[in-house]
Amino acid sequence: CEKFGMTISDEDARTIRTVADAVHYIDTHRS
Repeated sequence: CEKFGMTISDEDARTIRTVADAVHYIDTHRS
């Protein structure tokens, strides 16, 4: 995701269904 300076693998992207999922992913995968 360019806005957050990170990339999301296709496998991970398939698991993100809601805004809450996206927030959780970003929180746990930030560098």
